[in-house]
Amino acid sequence: AAIEIKVGADIAARWFTAKAFAPAMGTSMETFIGADLAEIDLQKWVHGEALFLETKLSPQDNVSIIGGLRMDYFSLMGDIELHPRLAARFDVDDKTALTAAVGMYTKEPSFPQIIGDWGNPALKAEKAVHYGVGIERKFPVAWLDTSLEFFWKRYDHLVIPSDAFFLDDEAQWVPERYSNGGEGRSYGMELMVKIAP
Repeated sequence: AAIEIKVGADIAARWFTAKAFAPAMGTSMETFIGADLAEIDLQKWVHGEALFLETKLSPQDNVSIIGGLRMDYFSLMGDIELHPRLAARFDVDDKTALTAAVGMYTKEPSFPQIIGDWGNPALKAEKAVHYGVGIERKFPVAWLDTSLEFFWKRYDHLVIPSDAFFLDDEAQWVPERYSNGGEGRSYGMELMVKIAP
């Protein structure tokens, strides 16, 4: 048996400029004409940092199990998200392998969706859980490496337009514009063929 441990960090930053005088983007077509105009004139650094830990366990030469945990910080929301992930691989022989994986992923709302007077500063990250199983096969005679994966993804907390109102900290009714009320799912298969001379 063998164990490998990896630790790392990701840092990303970008300069965002927004200047507009228009109805909020989350306003539906039914209320767009009567919507209040909002003026946006912002310049801001948007950044995100992440730490990750990955452990690979190989109880046998042809079996590997990879467990990981990623922690992301999103500056727009001032929020921290944890993403556990697990993957496994079984080498049937030197040309064929079976794979399986499951993991959690998140995505922060876009800048216009979350800024005040045009979006909803209370928005949270969109979430998804990915599941996948697959098979890999090498064809040395034809110089081909192939893989076939079947996947299923479940989404929640998706950002969608909202016509609702809520009480803010000053006890004023303000439009929500966006909410995390969306859900969804996707599934399918992916075939990849690589030429490996």
